[in-house]
Amino acid sequence: MKVFSFFVVLCEWISFVCWASVYKKLTLLKDKLLVFYLGLIAATELLNFLFSDKLDDFLNYTIRYFIIPMQFVFLLFFLLYSPHKKKNILMSVFILTYIFFFIVENVRLFVLPVNFDSLSYGIGNLLLIISLIMALMDIFNELNFTAVNQHSTFLIYAGLIIFYIGSFPYENFRNYFWSKPSYYNTAYFLHYLSQAFNCIMYLMFAYAVKWKTK
Repeated sequence: MKVFSFFVVLCEWISFVCWASVYKKLTLLKDKLLVFYLGLIAATELLNFLFSDKLDDFLNYTIRYFIIPMQFVFLLFFLLYSPHKKKNILMSVFILTYIFFFIVENVRLFVLPVNFDSLSYGIGNLLLIISLIMALMDIFNELNFTAVNQHSTFLIYAGLIIFYIGSFPYENFRNYFWSKPSYYNTAYFLHYLSQAFNCIMYLMFAYAVKWKTK
C-alpha cells in the first residue's frame, strides 16, 4: 500500500509545483486559491505518508475534521462561484447543506448504519458530482467541441469527476467491503482503483497549467 500512497503523494506535489510555478500569471481569485488548496493537500498527504505511524491519531483527526470539510467547501466554491447571483445562491445552498450534515453527523444526533463510512462525505460527494455536471455543461455550451480539450478548466473538472465518481463506492462503503474476509479482494481492488483515479486527477490538474498560461 505504501507504494501506491507514494505515487498519490508524488502526483499531488507535481500538481502543486506546476500551479505554484505560474502563480504570478494567474488572474482569477479562484485559480490563486487553487494553488494554496493544492499546497495544503500535498503537505498534509506527505506528512501522513511519512509520519502516519507516529502521528496516526493526530493526522486522522486533522484529515477527518479539517482537510476533508475544507476540500468540499473549497471545491463547491471553485465550481459554482459566479458573477451571477442565482448561481452563487446555489453555491451557498450546497455548501450549507454539506456543513449541516457534517455537523449533524459529528455531534452524534443520529447513528449511521455500520456499513456506511460517512454520511457527510457521501452528501458532499453527490453535491460535487452535481456541481461538476453543471460546470461541464456550461463549458460545452460556451465552446465548440474541438476547443474543449484545450480548456484548462475542463481538464480540472474532468479530473475531479473521474476521481469523485470512480472512488465513490470505496470511499463511501469501505466499512462494508472490509466487514468480511470474503470481501477483502474487492476492498483491495477498489482501494487501489481509488488511488489510481486520485493520481489521474492530480496529473490532469498539472496538465491543465499548460492551457491556463497560453
